[in-house]
Amino acid sequence: MNWFQSTPVWECGDKVVVITGASSGIGKALAQDLADQGAKLVLAARRQTELDALAAELPGETLVVLTDVSKEEDCQRLIEMTIQKFGRIDALVNNAGISQTTRFADEKSLDRYRAMMNVNYFGTLQCTFYALPYIQQSSGMIVAVSSMTGKLGVPTRTGYAASKHAIHGFLDSLRTELINTDVHILLACPGYVATDVRKVASGTDRDQINDAPDLMSAEECAAQIRRAMEEKRREIL
Repeated sequence: MNWFQSTPVWECGDKVVVITGASSGIGKALAQDLADQGAKLVLAARRQTELDALAAELPGETLVVLTDVSKEEDCQRLIEMTIQKFGRIDALVNNAGISQTTRFADEKSLDRYRAMMNVNYFGTLQCTFYALPYIQQSSGMIVAVSSMTGKLGVPTRTGYAASKHAIHGFLDSLRTELINTDVHILLACPGYVATDVRKVASGTDRDQINDAPDLMSAEECAAQIRRAMEEKRREIL
């Protein structure tokens, strides 16, 4: 026996897990990881072809729901379709997000800032709003895939950092409201991860991120998040 290996508090097997931004990057890798543990997955993103391809390769039951998390009606429909299919939600993973690589003084409009708040913050807010009653019923968990940028200020990421700070403020506050319940909240705050979000970040300084050293793979990041879910940790960096 390995006395230093922690015993999972929250078993992934047979759990119903909703993952936004599941078509690529951390979301896709987490779907693959959780599927290997026996979870039933609801895969949500804006790219139907990629979602269908992922669902086809995963073991176990899956549901694909085309979702733009910036639209409240899409978030509501995502949760409703999950309940229609599985009857419950054990975990919501708010992973969908967009980034940037532009210095604030170089911005020509605030359109990108509004887009980042709509996707990153309001996407998390809206999905959580509709999922929370079911998560309370199952004594489940809410996960947000955030970033170290949600804790620190980073050049060329002003809008991204603001949206991630908003997520932290929202979920830290929600955690206190739910302190007398069995609902668990996890904030995952990785550093640089090799994902499509990084590759397609809007702005003029993309090389600064693309050339960042010591990029973590999406698969390793996903494995760390899954372990943190199993151990019911509040935050991982």
